[in-house]
This record gives sequence, C-alpha cells and structure tokens, in this order.
Amino acid sequence: LDNLRRPRFGNTKPEGDKAVIWVSLIEKAWAKLCGNYENIIMGTVDMGFIHLCGVPSVSYKHQEYKNKADALFNALKMGHSKKHIMTAGTADSTKAIEQVMGTGLVANHCYSILSMHELTVKGKKVKILKLKNPYGGGSVWKGSWGPASDLWTDALRKEVGDDAGTSK
Repeated sequence: LDNLRRPRFGNTKPEGDKAVIWVSLIEKAWAKLCGNYENIIMGTVDMGFIHLCGVPSVSYKHQEYKNKADALFNALKMGHSKKHIMTAGTADSTKAIEQVMGTGLVANHCYSILSMHELTVKGKKVKILKLKNPYGGGSVWKGSWGPASDLWTDALRKEVGDDAGTSK
C-alpha cells in the first residue's frame, strides 16, 4: 500500500458503483508464490493462469503470425466465443516498464481483451480488438479506430457496442 493506503501495484478504477479488487488480489497471490513483487516484473499472464488457476493456457506471439493475421484473428475469435479469459500484451525491451509509447499503449504491459469485431467499411473488412487496461490510467490508443479516430461513425459505434471508441 502507498501512503494513502491504496494498492501500490495492481490497482484499478471503480467499475460502476463497485471498486474492483480482483486484479490486486491475483497479483498479490502471484507475487507471494514467486517470492516478491520484483520476481514478477515482466512476467506473462498465462503463467499466472496456469499456476494460480490450474487452467491450460495458449500464447500467440504476434511476430509468428505476421503474414497470417486471419489465422491469429480466427484463433482469438474461437477463444472469445468459448468465453476464455483473453489478454494481449506489449513487449519492447528498449522501453522502460510501464512507459507510454507513441501509440498510447503502455510498454511491457498487459491488457484484457474485452471483445473483437469484424466490420465492413467501404467494402473492406476491418478487424479490431477492444482492449482494457486493468490498471486504468490515462493512456489511450492513438491510432486508427482509437477513441479520437475519425473512422468511427455512429452506425459503427452502435454495431460494436455503445461505448466502443470511447474506452481506454
């Protein structure tokens, strides 16, 4: 805890009228299992799932799918349809941990995958993921289809959910 008695590491913003503490509890349990918080820096979410929940985990590395984007999206779509817990992460050894990158994403950080969508825009298929930073925070995706993107129309926002394009 910090000097204001808030979680120092895994903290989240309140969702609705409830404070979310599961992120902090899972992170604390994982740190305890690994000996301390320093030992879990730059770990991967799948290791937590395997060791704390006893569930199988599959990891897809983006660079292995560079020319197979459809195969990667279809694998994610299958997991999403089965209601699997899914995450995405950034890895950049040239950046400090938790440094905000030019894209608005946080370096060496994990995001929850909330939903995935295939849109048809001007006759072309567009595949997007809706991510959430479990820690909250002010960094927002700055690229195509981000909250401030002019690619969004009211119809497309409605198609993917009322708050699409406004999430962080």
